[in-house]
Amino acid sequence: MEICREAKRLTVPPPVLVTTVNAERVPDALSAGCDGVLLKPFAPNLLFARIGRLLRARGEVLRARARNQGLKTAHLADRSEALLGGTNRVWPTTHCPYCNHGGVTSFEFCSHRRAWFACLECKKVWIAKRLE
Repeated sequence: MEICREAKRLTVPPPVLVTTVNAERVPDALSAGCDGVLLKPFAPNLLFARIGRLLRARGEVLRARARNQGLKTAHLADRSEALLGGTNRVWPTTHCPYCNHGGVTSFEFCSHRRAWFACLECKKVWIAKRLE
C-alpha cells in the first residue's frame, strides 16, 4: 500500500494494479489510490486486458495534458483525475449491505452479471449484481 501511495504522489502518477489473494485487503488498496485490483487466481487474458485498459487511460491523460499544457483550469484537472481513476468505479447511490454507507466501489467483474464491491468505510467486500 505504501508503494501505491508514493506512486500516486508523483507529478505524473503511473497506473497501479494490485493483485491479492485476500479480498479483505481490497478496501485498503482502493483507499491507497490503486487504479485496478485483481483477485488471485485470475486468467492471464484478464491480466492483459486490465493492463491494456490502464495503459489506454494513461495515454488519454498524457495526450490531454499535452494538448492543454498551458491551461491550468479546474475543469481540466477534474477531467484528468477522472481518467486516472483506472478500472475501479465509485457508485455514490449504492449502499453498503453491512454499514449502509452510501458510495461503494466496484473493482472487478466476476462474471457478466456479478461484480466485486468494497466499502471503504467499514472495509467489507462482497459480490453483488453488476451495475451499469
